[in-house]
Amino acid sequence: MIGRVVRSLLILAIGYGVGGRVGLIAAAAAVAVREVVRMPVRVLWVGAVLAMAAAPLATLAQGLPSTPVTGTRLIATHLAANALVIVALILAVHAGIAELTDPASADTAPLIRPLAERRPARPAPSVDAEQGRTEAPAAGPPTRAPQPSPSSAGTAPWWSTPPDPPESSPPGG
Repeated sequence: MIGRVVRSLLILAIGYGVGGRVGLIAAAAAVAVREVVRMPVRVLWVGAVLAMAAAPLATLAQGLPSTPVTGTRLIATHLAANALVIVALILAVHAGIAELTDPASADTAPLIRPLAERRPARPAPSVDAEQGRTEAPAAGPPTRAPQPSPSSAGTAPWWSTPPDPPESSPPGG
């Protein structure tokens, strides 16, 4: 409960800091959707994508700038697009913070799972340096290690070469 309150206050502060009144309204709506109604985090991500996709359409609807160089006047005259970008940013920030801090959101976002739930990786094959053969793990057929090309025989990779020794200056010089 305390974590949800702190997260809600953090989102409201970020919303006001990023977008002023528009950001605060967007943050309050995001907090209401996630924390009060308990909608899945995926709803916030979808809302962020839709708001960001609608921003260019709002710019086109309000008219493209007549000069080749745009500046702050573009933002001042295209408030709908500016508001949509702020809404998208606030929704994405809230979704990201919710996924990182709320263990229940891992159920709604299948890409984010605790490390303990992930399957262990297959063991790496062991290499027999004398024979040049690779012993595969028990699950796979035996394979052979790649042979070096004749042009690179006897040369070490660039990352394994020792650095040049420092040049010493002669005494008194």
